[in-house]
Amino acid sequence: MGLEKVPSPITVINDAQIKHHSYVDIIGLLRSLPSWFNSMGYLFFEKGLSEKDIGTGDQIESEWTAVKDVTEYIRYSIDITIVAKDLRKVVLETGEEVYWGRVLISVTAKLTKDFQKKYEEKKILRELYERFIIKEDIKKHLGKLVVESGDLISTVKSFLK
Repeated sequence: MGLEKVPSPITVINDAQIKHHSYVDIIGLLRSLPSWFNSMGYLFFEKGLSEKDIGTGDQIESEWTAVKDVTEYIRYSIDITIVAKDLRKVVLETGEEVYWGRVLISVTAKLTKDFQKKYEEKKILRELYERFIIKEDIKKHLGKLVVESGDLISTVKSFLK
């Protein structure tokens, strides 16, 4: 089955999870996401941010969505969710203030074909276009989205100590 038969959006990374139970620079992590999305050319917004005291420490939940129209036909979208529980501020021997807690980060990346719905009513034309004209472009963009998502995951991991 060719890529023209795969329904859109194509999930490239499906809920990749990073679990961390130690020191974390949660403030630096949350501040790094907008700069990463900007540098990569994504339009992004934070869907939600909640902070609450759960008795054993603070809990912070943050959800982000980012999209990038790479061509008139292909769009990348990345969703990232950060849940940090039992956060407590601690001072390291070096004098640096960081947080300690349990962190779960989930990343999902998708490639959407025909996001403008130009070929929505013309399934045969869409399949021919994808099979014979932009087949290699779609493959190239799938790989590029994997690389960009991997870079985001590496950036996020750099704030986990």
